[in-house]
Amino acid sequence: MRKLILILFFCYSSFLSLAQSNVDEGLAFQYYQQGQYHEASVLLEKLFNSTKNDTYFDLWYTSLIKLKKLEDAERIAKRLVKQNPKNLHYTMALARVYQEKGQIDAANKAYAETLNNLPADEFKIREVANIFYSFQAYDLAISTFLQGRKVLNNEKVFTYELLSIYRFKKDKNMLVQEYINALGQMPELLPQAESVLSTIFEDNADYLILQSALLKKYRKNLKLKFIPNF
Repeated sequence: MRKLILILFFCYSSFLSLAQSNVDEGLAFQYYQQGQYHEASVLLEKLFNSTKNDTYFDLWYTSLIKLKKLEDAERIAKRLVKQNPKNLHYTMALARVYQEKGQIDAANKAYAETLNNLPADEFKIREVANIFYSFQAYDLAISTFLQGRKVLNNEKVFTYELLSIYRFKKDKNMLVQEYINALGQMPELLPQAESVLSTIFEDNADYLILQSALLKKYRKNLKLKFIPNF
């Protein structure tokens, strides 16, 4: 009987702990979305310390930066990088706070370290790019996907992600280039390409970008066609 009571007690305690965690999570997200970063950071720190979940960390860290608690953010990131040198979240966080503090060389060094140490894992590469995207470092997100292609030795992967970022940035040159490169292996993208390009093209200069890219692709293919096989 005593053993049963102990089991029930621990089950009840676990249930209360889980319920409290769910309440804290809901409040933390609510505070964060409302821009109440101090209240959010308190709860997110608690949630991260108890779960080590990187989603909580990213929001907690962003809250600290929004509050201009840059010294605290740097200290936390350095500690976590030392404890978990293979976790790119923390290396990127440290780079981010260097950037916020105007230490551009240190930030670029840390960003380069992140890109040079991308694992041959499509999910992880996408995760790193999404982190860059979350704090509006769009060029770094692009660099991550492009480096990821090299790491995976696959020029087809991340096509949709790159198209999305190029379109968001209104980078017409790279958007056209990505569509042209992709269509050879993914002809099903043609209707989307026609729709998107007709939407963002504004004048003849834009259509000249497309014409130039198509001509370049044609010449490249023609050259490859006539290279003799030995």
